[in-house]
Amino acid sequence: MSLPSPEGPLPSSRPPINEPAWRLRATEAIAEGAIETLRELVTDVGDPLDASLLGSRACGVWWSPGTETVAPGVVVERRVGRCYAAVLERQGDAVSLAALRALQLGGSNGVVPEARAAGDRLAATGVDEPSWWLGDARPRARRGARLCWEAGAHRFTSFLLETEHLGLVVTLGVAAQQDRSGVAGDVALFADLDWFGEALREAHDEGPRLERATVSSVCRQIRRTIERTDLLGTGDPPGQCDPERDYAALRGLAQRWTTGPA
Repeated sequence: MSLPSPEGPLPSSRPPINEPAWRLRATEAIAEGAIETLRELVTDVGDPLDASLLGSRACGVWWSPGTETVAPGVVVERRVGRCYAAVLERQGDAVSLAALRALQLGGSNGVVPEARAAGDRLAATGVDEPSWWLGDARPRARRGARLCWEAGAHRFTSFLLETEHLGLVVTLGVAAQQDRSGVAGDVALFADLDWFGEALREAHDEGPRLERATVSSVCRQIRRTIERTDLLGTGDPPGQCDPERDYAALRGLAQRWTTGPA
């Protein structure tokens, strides 16, 4: 999504406008509908994973490749983060705090610091935390793996990170298209790695097999894939998935799960 910007130079006789403040107001006007949707959906959240997914999607609606934005992605993200935090903190109720906590759990790197600070300020005034809020600890990374394979005319490497949180095991899979600078072709969540490996063997008797990899190397490769995709856009999908939609929806969560606290 491109944000409007002033056209033409300002006359030299006028004092310069406060551009960050102007852009924050413009972002706030554009984001009003997204914030109301976030508030509506967060009332149905039942656990930290649901909250993480909602926070990630709420940030993903703003994502576009670096070649299509009027400002670097990190600038847009921080602007969105300030907007989300300001509006929700001003509304000041328990639903707003829940929305801020969802952004804190699954939001993208530029949004999380503002969401965390606003959420902590609201909580300090006595606003009730959501029932699913247990702090912003990351899921515990258990295992890593990778899978090299081909689909159509393209070569992919899937980087797989198995995590556990509150007894629930979830694997994040990011398929990087190696013949297009390593951008993401697909991002998905599924069950544990053992299930994935068994499903792979059943589907392809003599096909590719999972290779074990360290958690640190998988996290590093996922972060690199995010960096490349933010710059160049998504690659061709391996199958019927929608890479841009799926990437935007899970990008923030992937950042949270593969980096330290923001």
